[in-house]
Amino acid sequence: MAAPIQTFLINSHYSIHRRIVAPTRRSAVGGGANVVRRQWERPVYEFVLKDSHAALHGAEYLYSFAQYHQGDIPFFWSGDTWGTVANQILFGFGDGVRTQFFLNNRNITTGTLLAYTNAVLASPQPSIDLASGLLTYSAAPGANLALTATYACIYRCVFASEGEVLMNEELFYNTLFKYEGIVIRELVP
Repeated sequence: MAAPIQTFLINSHYSIHRRIVAPTRRSAVGGGANVVRRQWERPVYEFVLKDSHAALHGAEYLYSFAQYHQGDIPFFWSGDTWGTVANQILFGFGDGVRTQFFLNNRNITTGTLLAYTNAVLASPQPSIDLASGLLTYSAAPGANLALTATYACIYRCVFASEGEVLMNEELFYNTLFKYEGIVIRELVP
């Protein structure tokens, strides 16, 4: 039986930076030309955690959490300052036909979504698939209307590792206490 997915709790003194990972696919179209297109509908996020205070107690907790998860066991993380979208963010433009739009994040927290059309609260509110962040409007938003939203979310992540060796203890602490930082990456369902 698999263990339940864990939630990652982090001390507030960590420096956390978010990066967007937007992988692409290249397909040959002939004559030596390639077409480049997005691999996924929206970006995936990476977070770089750094401990500028070099607090050993917090680093030991993080290391033991990383040891348990070993780069392939997913965990949930609140996203720190990126877990709550308090200011309206753009997720699309209406065209008068399309009724479904993806938010910029997945795993939306229940009861937190407020959707806006041209900065005015949408009425009725669209329905949402919380896991995927897919909004469905009952009627298509008008052409060229900006669609924005506020909400809260959590991130489903793994510790990013480029090779088979996740990290030994010394390298883990050196990376955490220096510029490079420890990287966790959002998983795409």
